[in-house]
Amino acid sequence: MAGSSNIDPQCHVLPSHLGPATPIGVHAGVSVFRVARGFVKHFDDARRCQREASLLRAPPDCVVPSLLESGSDWLLLANARVDKRMERWSDERLIEAGALLGRIHGHRLPGAPDARDHARRVRERVKVHGLEQVFQGLIVVGDALCHHDVHASNWLLADGHIIGLMDWSSCGHADPEEDLAALIWRHASPPEGPVLDAWESSSGRPVDRRRVRAYAALLACEEPKRTSPGLEGPPFHGQRRTERCVDKVEHERDRWRPLNATAVDADLAASGLPNVQVTATFTGHACNDVLRVSGHDVPLILKVYNKPVDPWLFELERLLSDALGDSAAQVPSPIRLASGGHLLRVGDRVAAVYADVGDTRPELDRATVARMAAAQAAYLAIPPPEGIRDAAPKDLCVARWTGGRLSADDVDELTTIWSEARALASGLPRSILHLSFHRDHCAVAGDRIAIFDFEKARCGPRVLDVVHTAYCLGYRNNDERLDPPRMVLYLREVHRHLQLTPAERSALPQLLLAAFVSDLAAFQERPDEVERHLGVLREFQRNLHNIEAAVGRYLGP
Repeated sequence: MAGSSNIDPQCHVLPSHLGPATPIGVHAGVSVFRVARGFVKHFDDARRCQREASLLRAPPDCVVPSLLESGSDWLLLANARVDKRMERWSDERLIEAGALLGRIHGHRLPGAPDARDHARRVRERVKVHGLEQVFQGLIVVGDALCHHDVHASNWLLADGHIIGLMDWSSCGHADPEEDLAALIWRHASPPEGPVLDAWESSSGRPVDRRRVRAYAALLACEEPKRTSPGLEGPPFHGQRRTERCVDKVEHERDRWRPLNATAVDADLAASGLPNVQVTATFTGHACNDVLRVSGHDVPLILKVYNKPVDPWLFELERLLSDALGDSAAQVPSPIRLASGGHLLRVGDRVAAVYADVGDTRPELDRATVARMAAAQAAYLAIPPPEGIRDAAPKDLCVARWTGGRLSADDVDELTTIWSEARALASGLPRSILHLSFHRDHCAVAGDRIAIFDFEKARCGPRVLDVVHTAYCLGYRNNDERLDPPRMVLYLREVHRHLQLTPAERSALPQLLLAAFVSDLAAFQERPDEVERHLGVLREFQRNLHNIEAAVGRYLGP
């Protein structure tokens, strides 16, 4: 162990029965002594001592030092070295190390620092070194037991081959790519591809190469020894917003290539859910696959994301779930896994497991519409948390959306409606916006409305979210019939629970009209229906004064 040997064993109050102790070295808060039966490690931080003791009592699939005795802040270990410690790495040894890490990373260690702690530390490190752009779109999953100190002196060898690791006091649940980045980073000319290939073969799961590159960039700031290794290979999850992680099948009606249930079951087992199995497809979508899972204490839903998602989504789900309490709304949040985190990987995609609250779709009767309004009012009343992004103004591309089927005068008029609505919304009270709250994104769960799919959530004028839902209920409700009274009913019920300001109430009719304009984007791939939709818009526009009168009557001046 590196460090000074100028330490006094008496200062560390070693138990007398261990016998005479010869100081060997001190490093990073750990002092090492030689005694007759082996080596004693004394820890300044007792938590690190207990962490290493826990792992040595239930070691992963590799050789580790034998634990002979332990105390609250000390460990007596047998000598684990067969060969001398490694001074220089050969390509063969690096590849062996990658394969060994693949086995270690599937291990679980109760009591080890969990994935949420790891994610918090990574975010702090990234911010300190200004690497937000490098990590943009990456979600810190933390679904593997990582060693966190994989330098050459900690590897155990026999006959010149890698057989295990020592010094586990820094281990914890983290991204396996972080250990791999450290293994590659600390060596002059590592065979990156073969090392990662060996890890994939050993672990049975793919490496996210962009994630390895990101952690290497972080190490480059913290250990500025050489330039970041130029890892090659295709981009994986989180690379670009436009890239899918699942190949599109030939026929659109077949949606996306289905997940292999057996492989998903294996990924669930690796994440600490060994007895659960995929039982059915809940739904398939371009953005995610949702599977039903059985074998747990309660029925579960597994949501697998086919496109990159903002890491903030999962923080927001937990925040809303806690803040809503026993209100009219319920936001399911990912359940806690064995790693201490809430996320797992299914193949090369990020996934989360939720309690299954059912799929009872809300009806359009007055009572259920009122319940949806109360649920929306509940989450809109929560102050926007720090870190949530503002809703970017939506670009109006009427000519492109409608495939050139509208006249120049129509385009100019619709653009004016849109611009006036945006001006009305600016400066109004702000909140967390779902931006897609409608019947397909919620379910009746007992006496509450469960709300899903916060992928688009942003911060912005709350009235925009209210108007969008009212519009969906009054027109875009899958029957394509216009129902203005239901729109007004919904607005009235939200106002009962949320108390919209006079400025918000006066803006409602014009914002509803703008919702028709915005919805033209939905007809981009169905240009033949543009004229029909424009006809409905004109009908609503001609009767806008009736909407204004109804809003004034039922919501107040």
